[in-house]
Amino acid sequence: MFGFFTPHAHTKKHARIGLAAVMMLTLMSACQKYSDEDYEGHWQLTEIALADGTDAHNVKADGIYWRMQLNVLQIISTGIPIETNPGEVIAKFNVSDGVLHLYEIYHSEREADILITEADDALTLKPYGITAPTEDYHIDHLSSSSLVLTSATRRLSFRKF
Repeated sequence: MFGFFTPHAHTKKHARIGLAAVMMLTLMSACQKYSDEDYEGHWQLTEIALADGTDAHNVKADGIYWRMQLNVLQIISTGIPIETNPGEVIAKFNVSDGVLHLYEIYHSEREADILITEADDALTLKPYGITAPTEDYHIDHLSSSSLVLTSATRRLSFRKF
């Protein structure tokens, strides 16, 4: 009756849709390679060790979360007791050649953000894996579910949260 609804035209239309779907899936799976931009997201710090991987401590119970987006890092802890909790930290970062560089690290307080400029002040952030006012972390491993960063003194292991 209507030429464009003939079984032959209908089969060709389904074949084109099927081919397009296969091409889309192929393209999507090819895009699953991870780049330096895949560090963005919400990461839970699960382990802190010395840079060589020794003296590892499981810190999952401390509820330490690194939220990285648009070159801004926010760190909070939901499990460290209030008396020893470093509080919220905000920092700028960039990634280049497999290195995550933290700089302009601030204690975020209600009244004002306090820039950390002294090494002694940065040591208060040791529970978060930060030990200096600026710090470089080599990206040892990055996948959709895990991240491992190594600084001059610490190795930090994260899971995507």
